[in-house]
Amino acid sequence: MRSKILAGALEFGWFVSFVVGLMHLSMAWGEPLEEGETYEAQHLYYQAVKEYEKIDNPELREEKLNHLWNGWNGLDGQIIRSQENLAKNPSSAEAHYQLGDKYYQKGMALINYQRQNLRNYPEAFIESEKTFFLNAAASEGTEALRLNEKYPEARLLLGKVYLAQGKKPEAIQEINQAVALDPNYKESYWTLAQIYLADKTYDQAEANLIKYINLSPDDATAHALLGNVYLERKNFEKAISELDKALKANPADAEAVAALARAYNIYGDHLFQEGKYDQALVAFQKAFQLKSLKEYYDDLQTAQRKQEEVRLTRLSQKETTSKKSKQIQKPKQKKKRGGTHAPKVQTSANKKKEKPRSAQSAATPPSPSTGLATSSQASSPPKAEKPGKPMQSGGQPPSEQSLPPTPTPTEQPKSEPPASPPQPPQGEPKGEPKK
Repeated sequence: MRSKILAGALEFGWFVSFVVGLMHLSMAWGEPLEEGETYEAQHLYYQAVKEYEKIDNPELREEKLNHLWNGWNGLDGQIIRSQENLAKNPSSAEAHYQLGDKYYQKGMALINYQRQNLRNYPEAFIESEKTFFLNAAASEGTEALRLNEKYPEARLLLGKVYLAQGKKPEAIQEINQAVALDPNYKESYWTLAQIYLADKTYDQAEANLIKYINLSPDDATAHALLGNVYLERKNFEKAISELDKALKANPADAEAVAALARAYNIYGDHLFQEGKYDQALVAFQKAFQLKSLKEYYDDLQTAQRKQEEVRLTRLSQKETTSKKSKQIQKPKQKKKRGGTHAPKVQTSANKKKEKPRSAQSAATPPSPSTGLATSSQASSPPKAEKPGKPMQSGGQPPSEQSLPPTPTPTEQPKSEPPASPPQPPQGEPKGEPKK
């Protein structure tokens, strides 16, 4: 009885140990996952990656890591790199600025997502995420300025964050400080121009666009914006000039063509109302030409897109056909190597068997009456000898030097049946000359 109780206790103890081991194993597997998800919820993506890399299950580990690195079209992956850089350089103003800039980009992506009215995520979640990333961007920009007060990029970052948060006066103040720190920092002028264009403050927008164009004269978009500003202010000559520069900077831009045509049309209406009919007619003609040109550009771009689609389709079909042909050719090559139609190799035994025939043919050269030729001579038509010279001087038959060369063991003529001796070729004299 005691032995049975002892055996049962041992079995129960083994079972308990097994269960405890499983619990420890599940905890060891689940701890990195839980820690990683906690860090991810706090937007500490770099720390989350380090935890996810500890997961033993390879499929789950790969799923979690891919979700982080590729989230929001790769923006989350850029945030991870910036967080890693900041962890290695916590006192670097550049590292704080770079991370803040990535946070700002993520916040703007969420704003664009809201504008597109997509329903993949709850609205409350998108709003909270947008708020977090914009606040985080402002915090990193402020820290960068604390470490380096003369940092125009950080000032501009703060200005853009404030603008996204609806704090327009604070945004303009920060951007003006960025201009004061670096008058050649063209992005500051561009951002100010966008603010004033949205407010329809065209004089300020014009001033900042001109400063931007002076630093970037080939920017077609800037010329087009300045042309529209002039058009709103009824400065038609300058508007047409700027829109023409935009078209020259990008001749294939259908929108630039349409904008210039619209400017000529408005200018023509203005001239017509003033009674300047000749000038109005010229403006209308140019507008008509540009409208036709826009239609041409639209058709051209459509044709180019179709041409590119056809080219890519044909290229894909060609690659598929090439792969199939290679797969079909492989068994043929193996068949040639192991098949019965392999070329016959002349072995030393074959050479030994053929030597007596070669020796016999060399010992008994063909007479002049037979007219035998070598394999090289048989391929060409026989040349006729002159009738007056069938024999050498003295009535002797031609010497061995004048006879055709005998075939060597490697070059053997095709054997003829012995029953029918060969006939003399045409043009050669027979054994006896005619009387």
